[in-house]
Amino acid sequence: VTTPALPSSSPVVPAEGLIKEVLSKYEAALEGRNLDAIKRLWPSLGETQQAAMQKEFQHASRIAVTLLTPQITVSGNTATATFTRRYQLQTTEGSRLQTDNRTTMTLRHTNAGWFIDQIRFEAPR
Repeated sequence: VTTPALPSSSPVVPAEGLIKEVLSKYEAALEGRNLDAIKRLWPSLGETQQAAMQKEFQHASRIAVTLLTPQITVSGNTATATFTRRYQLQTTEGSRLQTDNRTTMTLRHTNAGWFIDQIRFEAPR
């Protein structure tokens, strides 16, 4: 007795690919100074962090973010992405600032997809 093959739905995207999409959306949200988009990616973002981001966004005329060499480790419904976050900011007064921080992002998977749970930055060396 042969079992009929189930119809294939859309191709399954590996977790790493979906997490890279979250990282790209995070970059775009920071560059767009879009706190609502950040909160959609990072629902557990605290009020203190939100206030600090909002203040920084108000004083920036331009933000450029690059996540360099992300390393992603997936374990069940959780994942860790480590990378260097290059953050370039031009203030409304014209000053240019750049920081490169070693960053560890923890993510979790729900029925709605992958979301940022926490972000830790190490001081630049």
